[in-house]
Amino acid sequence: MPQTIELPLLGLLKLKPMHGYELRRRLESVVGFTGKVSYGSLYPMLQKLEQRGQVKKTVVRNEGHERIAHHITAKGEARFTELMGEPSAPLLLKMLFFQDVTPSLRRRLLEQQRDEWTHRLEERRRNKEQIAHRSVDRYRAALLNRAIDHLERDIAWIQELIEKDGRQ
Repeated sequence: MPQTIELPLLGLLKLKPMHGYELRRRLESVVGFTGKVSYGSLYPMLQKLEQRGQVKKTVVRNEGHERIAHHITAKGEARFTELMGEPSAPLLLKMLFFQDVTPSLRRRLLEQQRDEWTHRLEERRRNKEQIAHRSVDRYRAALLNRAIDHLERDIAWIQELIEKDGRQ
């Protein structure tokens, strides 16, 4: 989970400074589909980011309560941009923060994903040609056809995003 929360954590802190409870709640809405975000993964990541100078904390007094607010730094902003460009981070996670990146980076990320899906589609089509000459059960063939259909739709979807982004 630490690799999964670094990007959205920095992305959320770009929006505004937040305390741990709010960060955890917001992170769960962003990456919660992959599991719960525990304080046991959140605070060590915040500490690591603070040690690297990417996040700083300040004490905020509100109605007699003291809370620690976490702020992104210039180094944190640079790390966020670096993480957005890494191919290992899932596109759907990156897309949550597309408003915070340059149009050229956004386009490059979309084109990279389109190219990866196009390559996968070509492989699946070759597999389909190969199994057409063999006796393969209909369920395996149905799964392959489903994968091809999904990839074709995903490629059309991402191509539409690229084209719309280019018109803006």
